[in-house]
Amino acid sequence: MSKKRKKKNIDRTKYGDYTDSSLNSDDVSIHKFIYGLISLFIFIYCLIGLINGEFTFSSRRSYRVMHLTGIPMVIFILAFLLLTIGFFIPVLEYKSRKHNFHNRNQISKHFRGIKKWAKYLTWTCFILSFVTYFLKLLNTPQQHL
Repeated sequence: MSKKRKKKNIDRTKYGDYTDSSLNSDDVSIHKFIYGLISLFIFIYCLIGLINGEFTFSSRRSYRVMHLTGIPMVIFILAFLLLTIGFFIPVLEYKSRKHNFHNRNQISKHFRGIKKWAKYLTWTCFILSFVTYFLKLLNTPQQHL
């Protein structure tokens, strides 16, 4: 006689599985809709920055305004596009897992890797764009009024 193995009761929320098993379908669809909407707004913001030729940021604490133009702007747009990919990946993962039920663990692992690299590249591009901005500021002569 063979002994039957008990299945381990794994707490899926402990390991970050906030998909169909832990959330009902209404919550999942709302989250995916919000992720898609955020990625769309970020993409539109990138297009507006490309059309204007600069990104403008105001500061809360002072009246200084930061204008990114040239190479810092291009790196910043790349960072925003990677951020858009990072926000849109859960939507793609949900759709592909829904249609390929038997390969869902492989698909989830693949998309987690893509999201991790998108996050690292996004932060690298953000930091690099601000470093190039400040280096550009140091190399330009000051104009006195």
